[in-house]
Amino acid sequence: VDLRPCPIANAAVSLGSEGCLKLWDFIKDKEVYSKEYSGKGTCLDWMPTSELNQSKVVAAGFSNGIVRIMLLGNAEFHILAAFKAHDAPLFKVLYSPDAKSFITAATDGTIFFFVLNQEDLQIYEPICMVETESTITDIRWHSGSKKIIASLQSGKVIEYVIPEKG
Repeated sequence: VDLRPCPIANAAVSLGSEGCLKLWDFIKDKEVYSKEYSGKGTCLDWMPTSELNQSKVVAAGFSNGIVRIMLLGNAEFHILAAFKAHDAPLFKVLYSPDAKSFITAATDGTIFFFVLNQEDLQIYEPICMVETESTITDIRWHSGSKKIIASLQSGKVIEYVIPEKG
């Protein structure tokens, strides 16, 4: 259901509707490894490259509202964090371009904002959740890493400024 290419290597991660996460070497046309998780897979994002994450962290969203933060190891995926962000199926998981914020959006029109710990890849600190007036059809970062913009099924476009921690 979703695919994200690695920003620095000839690799990609895919997530199937059955909940199977796979790492691919697309130059060799070969699956490197895979792992199946409970819940139907719905969305993926690759954390922007930093010295800390070395382009080895992906977030996977599932129909049961669970987010799994995965570290790509040499032979398997390692779970860095797993948390239930929503009661409804996840529609989108997105890292900010500066890798300091993370958002999740669900099919019920809710958006959850998180701050990422810049020293520990396992810590996703929840900041707040907002409810939109209708179903979200798309959501993107706007103006760098300080705002998001979402389109709604009603045709309306809304913008949210990322809340400050504290």
